[in-house]
Amino acid sequence: MASTPTLAARCRLDRLQAIVEIGVHRYDPAAPAASIPIRQYRALIDTGATKSCLTYRTIGSEQLVRHGRKLVKNVHNQNLHGLYMATIGIVATHRIFGGEFEPSPSYFGLPGPVELMDIADNDRFDAILGMDVLQHHSFEFARDGEFMLLLP
Repeated sequence: MASTPTLAARCRLDRLQAIVEIGVHRYDPAAPAASIPIRQYRALIDTGATKSCLTYRTIGSEQLVRHGRKLVKNVHNQNLHGLYMATIGIVATHRIFGGEFEPSPSYFGLPGPVELMDIADNDRFDAILGMDVLQHHSFEFARDGEFMLLLP
């Protein structure tokens, strides 16, 4: 029986941060699928975040429309954040087949839209992937700084 290849986003930790490439596209319930090409952005993997986020700059680039607000409390303060719907996907860098890694850049789109929250712009990343998205994937951090997010 032949095994099915698995897609993976592999990278090295950058300043102790796991950052992968994602695609973001404005969600339109009337459209059958996101149009190609999909712009790519840098996303921080954050297991401490319950909700995925996009920076103001990314929201503007994709012309996302705010549909609500949410009060978010953290250890420092509380703020209102805008809520947006978008289709997102993760850029796979490799295919794993029989335990071997083969370079295979491809795009793994999530099956439905994701509600995203806005965050301030920064120079390191354009988005945060929180546990609302990460709970559907397996991921590994290696001691040598290698990181892998397995895509089903």
